[in-house]
Amino acid sequence: MAHEKILFDKTEITLETVIGKKTQMLHLPYDRITSVTLEPCEVRKLFKTVEVERIVVRASGYAEPIVFRSDQERSYFESYKEGLRKFCKENHITFYDKTAGNTSQSVAQ
Repeated sequence: MAHEKILFDKTEITLETVIGKKTQMLHLPYDRITSVTLEPCEVRKLFKTVEVERIVVRASGYAEPIVFRSDQERSYFESYKEGLRKFCKENHITFYDKTAGNTSQSVAQ
């Protein structure tokens, strides 16, 4: 059964992600998050390429960004997008929206 992999608190987010071969829970306070990007990407499915959206979270202390794709998080992806927009706005984190027709940027002040 699917469950949410991004949980929001007032000053931190909790991410469930796979690092290596293990699933880990990451607790990221707002001051460790560098930026959040919502962008389109192409994914190969069987014999065709499909256009999907992905959320990329960049945090200090992690070499690789943390990525969530819409085709893998079907039922929760919209709530992730809205939750991250709100979290970034409240905590002054840079949020890039590079989806179709939407090339906006919210800069931390």
